[in-house]
This record gives sequence, C-alpha cells and structure tokens, in this order.
Amino acid sequence: MQNSHLYNVNIERSVLASFLFDPLIFSDNKMCAFDFYLPAHRNIFEAMEKLENREEPIDEEFIKIELSKDNKFDEQAMLDILSTNPLPEVESYIKILQIMSGYRRLGKLCADIKERVLKSEEMHDITDFAAKTIDEITDGVVGERIDNLRDFVTGFECELKNALSAVDGITGYKTGITSLDNKTGGFEAGELVVIAGRPGMGKTAAGTTIANFLDLQGVGVLFDSLEMGGSKIVRRLVANRANEKLGNLKRGLFANYVNATKVIKELKTSKNLVLHSLYYPSIEQLCAKAGKVFRKNPHVKVWIIDHLKHIKKKSTGSYEVSNEIAEQLKNIIKVSKEYGIVPIVLHQLNRNNEGRNNKRPNLSELGQSSAIEELASWVIFPFRASYYERLDTNVPEPKYAPAEMIIAKARDGEAAAAACYFCGQHSRFQNYGDGNESAYKGDL
Repeated sequence: MQNSHLYNVNIERSVLASFLFDPLIFSDNKMCAFDFYLPAHRNIFEAMEKLENREEPIDEEFIKIELSKDNKFDEQAMLDILSTNPLPEVESYIKILQIMSGYRRLGKLCADIKERVLKSEEMHDITDFAAKTIDEITDGVVGERIDNLRDFVTGFECELKNALSAVDGITGYKTGITSLDNKTGGFEAGELVVIAGRPGMGKTAAGTTIANFLDLQGVGVLFDSLEMGGSKIVRRLVANRANEKLGNLKRGLFANYVNATKVIKELKTSKNLVLHSLYYPSIEQLCAKAGKVFRKNPHVKVWIIDHLKHIKKKSTGSYEVSNEIAEQLKNIIKVSKEYGIVPIVLHQLNRNNEGRNNKRPNLSELGQSSAIEELASWVIFPFRASYYERLDTNVPEPKYAPAEMIIAKARDGEAAAAACYFCGQHSRFQNYGDGNESAYKGDL
C-alpha cells in the first residue's frame, strides 16, 4: 500500500484552516485526534476540542496558550495552517482523512493481532478484540452504526409500548394546542414540521405558544429567531404567559406587574428554553450552532426556526434557490435525526391567496421550493377568516378570534382543521374548552 492511501498532510492543513476560519464548522465535526497523521496536527485538534469544551475562542492565540502549557506548540505547523486556504466543502475532505485513518488503524490492528498470536493468547480473546476494533474503525469511517431489521423491529416495539401507555393517546411532543395535538398525536423526533402563513396570521405566535407550553412542561426547546431580535421574542413570551398586552409591554406598562415580573424571572432562570437571535445565518452556521446546543443540552427535544426565508442563500435564480431550500431542509432534518429533535420551521406563504375570494391557504402557496411539501412530515397553516373580514368591514378582530390550524399535509395522519382561538394582544393561540371559553365568547 502506498503512503498516499495512509495520509495527506496538505488536506490535514486545509481542514484545520477551515476550523480556524469558521469555528462553527468545528463545533459540528465528527473527527477524532487520530484522524490526523502529523503529531503537530493532532495536538492542534486536541487543543481545539479543549477550547470548545470550555467555550473559549478557537483561534491561533488561544491554541498557542493551550499547547504551550505542555510545551507542545509547533509554531511552524501553525504558520503552515494559517497560510492555507479554508475549504469550501470541508465535509468531503474530512471523510478522506477518516478513510485514511481507517487504513492506518487496520494496519495497526494487523500488527496487534500478530503480537497477540505470538503471545499465544486465547483464540476467542483475539477474535473478540479484532471484531470490536473493526466495528470501531467502521463507525469512524461510515459515521454511524449500521442497523439491521432486528434493531428496527425493537424500535417499533418501543413505540407501541409508549403508545399503549399514553393516557391521552398522544405519544409525540405536544404543542399545547389541544385540538391540534389530538389530530397529530404529537410530533416525533426527525419529523419536519412546517408552520406557514401570511404576515399577521400568527406563525411566530404559534412558535412562542409552543415554546412556552413545552418550557412549562419541562421539555427543552431551542428557539432560533432569524427575523426578530431576541428581546422581541422574550416580549412575546412574556405577553403569552403573563396575559399582558404586547403593545403595553413595549411601552413598559403592565396589567399585573407582580405576575409579569414573576414570569420574567421564570424565563430568565429557565433551563429548558434556549434562545438564539441569529441575523441571516448560513445553513452551516445555523446547524453547527444548533448541534452544539443539542450536545450540551440533551433535554432539548424541539427546535423552532423562525423563519426559513431568513436563512442565507448563495443562489439568485428561482431554480437554484429552490434546490438550495431543499438542501437547507435536508440539513435541518439530518441534524434533527442525529440528535433526536423535532424541527419546527416557520415559513412565509406567498400572496396567491389574496387574489381569491376564499382566503384559506393551500400547499401551492408554500413558495419557490416544492421540496418544502415533499420533505415535510407535517405542513400546518394557521388561519383565521376574521383577519381578512376586518379589511372588508372595518370592524376590528375580536380579542379572542376563532382560528384554525389547517393540517394541509400529514405523512402519518389525515389532512384536517384543528379549531382554536387566536389572541393577538397576548401573541398566542388558545384552546376551546380550557375553562375560559365563556370569557372568550363575550369578546367574539
């Protein structure tokens, strides 16, 4: 075997240069130190891991400080990396290094087996050692263990057991909108949920309603706000939970100051709710930062992204943009499946329904990419007729407006409409029959 199959120092430099150029890429990589052949490169990678674990910057200066503690800093190796251009598609090159690492480990395994044979170790001990090592090498190169039918049947049996033990028949994660949960059975990890609507229809309110409900249920949520600043999302969470008017909070006014400050304290100390305010991130940046949250917070089970159109796109033509949206969604699904997360992506519909007498949205209004409809397990449209009626009648919407969560696509269910109320001033959706319905009727 030629050495070209065993290592490539230039690729190692380029991968490390990519990590230095964009540390978020490093946060989501699945490499190990032994994937690098050059000792200086292994040392630099290990220093990056330590800095990542301590949430310190991954840059030249911090790496130098870390390696200098054990006299392992190689200035020439660092200069070579800094003078190397980062890679546009680093994952492909990482895979090359992992394959080369696999070859090296196989070579070492052969030598280890020979040594054990010469020592006359027990046959079953040698074969067990060899089988275990080969499995580890395969996992490192393939990136995941290979399941078989038995694994999948066992998984299905666990799902059946959970379904039978569920008191209300809902086995997935709930939204807090009871009629919707009853029709979906809850959302399961890896299922792409798209909540889409025209501006003002309440898609962000749907996101904050779900986040608040899950937080109070002790379920971890990552809320990535790509459109609004973080403080504006917090304002909506407070209005939602404390029954405060959104407009009043903006002016520093409270209906119940004691209760509002209690809710603010709850949110400030919550261990279940993680809020990011990212302005126009690339899909790589979004997924890398999310992956870091999921690794450090295994109790986080739901990922809300507000919203799809605010993820940066490199393309300009409609065909290219459509393909890029597909790749963005595939990346979100990939990360969600890897960490066992429910991804809920908010999305803005196009204006096609505004030219019709019947304003109820349909799947054709999802926009440029048919991949949204194809890849999503659930497509849900928040809708209320009173939003459009107020434009024709000049009569304001009621405080609690009748609303629907239109399930336009259900991969594991049926299309249906879930009835509820929408309360705009509290930025939330509310249930029928939750004890306050008579109060709502007075406002309808």
